[in-house]
Amino acid sequence: MLFQQFGDAAVCADRVECDRAMRFTFEPGHSMPLGLGASGKMLLALLPEMERDRRLPSIIEQRGTAIRDELKHALENRFSVSSGEIDEGVWACSVPVHAYGRRPTVLSMAGPAARITEDARHTAISALQEYAIRIQRTISSYSL
Repeated sequence: MLFQQFGDAAVCADRVECDRAMRFTFEPGHSMPLGLGASGKMLLALLPEMERDRRLPSIIEQRGTAIRDELKHALENRFSVSSGEIDEGVWACSVPVHAYGRRPTVLSMAGPAARITEDARHTAISALQEYAIRIQRTISSYSL
């Protein structure tokens, strides 16, 4: 799934169906608050510091102070994860897609937590990071 930041929301811009039977919560156009789920946390972390700090008090009020550490981890490691934050039993990860001069964008994947081993989670994060780089290169080749 591809998410972009619009105001205080992470909006699903596009998605690709997997080849296994799975019901997606997010369809293009659906949104969630910044700071919620892997995509919402990664997008919040990518905002300029002043903008992020302006939004943080209301998010801390809803989610607790642990969100600060999650955002710091997301920025330092260039990925964010969540487990059951949006849908029970679902693990998700999200990585930034850098495109100079464009709104914050992240590439995300989600799947049943019970079926994703720790090794598979690391593999998924690495694969998403590689795909994000490919997307970045493609976008930059079309930028004026």
